[in-house]
Amino acid sequence: MSGRFKLTMLIALICSTPSLFEFMKGYLVLSDLLTHVLIALLFSVIAMSFLSTIVALFTVQNIQQSRSHQMDDYVVGGAQNSSHQGAGRELPEGIS
Repeated sequence: MSGRFKLTMLIALICSTPSLFEFMKGYLVLSDLLTHVLIALLFSVIAMSFLSTIVALFTVQNIQQSRSHQMDDYVVGGAQNSSHQGAGRELPEGIS
């Protein structure tokens, strides 16, 4: 089982705990308990999808930032990589 599934089930269990206690005391019938558990599971799936979307957005943003920093390592006007000697230095005036 994935961590996302386990976390979703944990959230649903935590949200439906009051209903479980009401069922054990006899205040709630089984059909109502199952309804509460399914609603809690639905909301936890929605919450996990929002969380996954936010994590994916931050991951994409970090990848874009790292790529832009890699592009900054290239010499302006040349195609030298930062691993080559002299990379990152500005060219003297008059040389393009």
